[in-house]
Amino acid sequence: MRDRVLKFLIPIILGTFAIVIGSYVVRWLFTILTAFVLFVYSIEGWEPKIRIRMKREFGDNEVQRLSKIILRSKFSDVSKEIIKDHILEAYHMLGYEYRVLRENPPEGVRLLVSEGDFVENLKKSLDKLEEEIG
Repeated sequence: MRDRVLKFLIPIILGTFAIVIGSYVVRWLFTILTAFVLFVYSIEGWEPKIRIRMKREFGDNEVQRLSKIILRSKFSDVSKEIIKDHILEAYHMLGYEYRVLRENPPEGVRLLVSEGDFVENLKKSLDKLEEEIG
C-alpha cells in the first residue's frame, strides 16, 4: 500500500515544483523530470508477449523431491499444501481457472483434503485426476 501511495506521490510533488518554483529554467527541468517519471511508470508493467510453448518435464531430482514431500506429508501440513498445489496446477493445465479451483474444487481435490489417511486420499485423488485426463 505504501509503495502505491509513494508511486503516485512522486509525480505530484515533481509536478507541483514545476508549477510553484519561480525560475523558468528550473520549472522546465522539473517538467521534463515529471514527464520522464510518468513515462517510466507507463512502461513499468508492460511485458512483451512471447509465444513459447513451455513443456515442463520432471527430472530425477524433481521426482525424488516429490517423493520426500509425500513421505513427510504424514506429519507435515506444509507438505500436504505443497501436494495440493501440485494437484491444483495439474487441474489448471487441464483448463480450469485457479479462482474456480479455489472456490469450487473438483472431486479429486475434495478427496485429497477429506478426513482420513492422507496417502490413501492422495491415491484416490490421483485416480480421479487420471480419469479426468483420459
